Amino acid sequence: MLRFVPALGAMMIALGCIELTIGGLVALATMMIVVIGIMQQVGIVPVQPGDPPGVVMACCGGTFYGLPTILMLVVGAIHIYAGIKHLHYSGRIVGWVAAILGIVTATTCGCAPLGMAVGVLGIIAYVDPVVKRALTLGDEGMAVDEILQTVEHFTVNSGASGLGRPRF
Repeated sequence: MLRFVPALGAMMIALGCIELTIGGLVALATMMIVVIGIMQQVGIVPVQPGDPPGVVMACCGGTFYGLPTILMLVVGAIHIYAGIKHLHYSGRIVGWVAAILGIVTATTCGCAPLGMAVGVLGIIAYVDPVVKRALTLGDEGMAVDEILQTVEHFTVNSGASGLGRPRF
C-alpha cells in the first residue's frame, strides 16, 4: 500500500483543483445574482412581473449559494494541501480529514468518481501499518528516500488474529 501514497496525493490534488474550479464558477454565479438583485433594488434593472424583490434576491442568493461555495473552496484547499503533503510521505491527520471530505464531496455530481476513489483508497491506505509508519516518519521530518529505506525493513507478522503486529 505504500506505493499508493504518492498516487493518492496526486488524486487529492486533482480533486482539490476540480473543487476549486467548481467553487469559483459558483462564486461567479453567486456574485451575478447578488449584483442583479442590487441593481433591481436601486432601479438600474427593471423588475419584471413575478420576479422576487431585489433585496430578497441579493440576500437569499448570497446566503444560499455563498455559504456552500465557501465550503467547497475550503474543502478544495484542504485536498490540495493534503495531496502535497502526501507527495512527501507526510500529513496523516490531514489525509484522514481529506479522505472523509472526499466521500462527503462525492455527493456532488462533478466530484463523485474521484471523491469516492480518494475516500475509499485513503481509508484503506491509512489503516495499513506500513503506511502509518511512513507517514509518521514523514511528519517527523525524515526525507522521502530515508522513509522508503526505513519502511522497506518494516514487515507485518501475521498473528492468529489476522490483524498482524508491526515489527522491524
